[in-house]
Amino acid sequence: MDKTGERRKEQRLSCQEQIRFVNDFEITPSQGLMVDISSGGAAFTCRAKQNRPRVGQGVTVRLSFPLANAETADFIRRAHICRVDNIDNAVHRIAVQFARALPYKPADKCDTQSKPERNLEPATMR
Repeated sequence: MDKTGERRKEQRLSCQEQIRFVNDFEITPSQGLMVDISSGGAAFTCRAKQNRPRVGQGVTVRLSFPLANAETADFIRRAHICRVDNIDNAVHRIAVQFARALPYKPADKCDTQSKPERNLEPATMR
């Protein structure tokens, strides 16, 4: 029996790409910075705000990530928030599970050797 507590079914693609999300109660999308993605969900950081996202809340996310052939994959997905971690007073880390999985495993489609390093600060919220 695996005692490490690892429940992931596939390798995740680590990336620092912008993600936009809007919860069920807002019209204006917020921005964050993706941390990792798999076919079933994603994790991202965002600036803390007064009405922070809550576990179980529905959101719509728009995300992009690089592919091995120098193209970019773009998706819009309904998702629900399955975890909210407070990194500090200014930043949250949000984990979402997609209502419908991506058509492939992102880690299998990305050339991780050619990715440039990115700034790890969350995108400015508007």
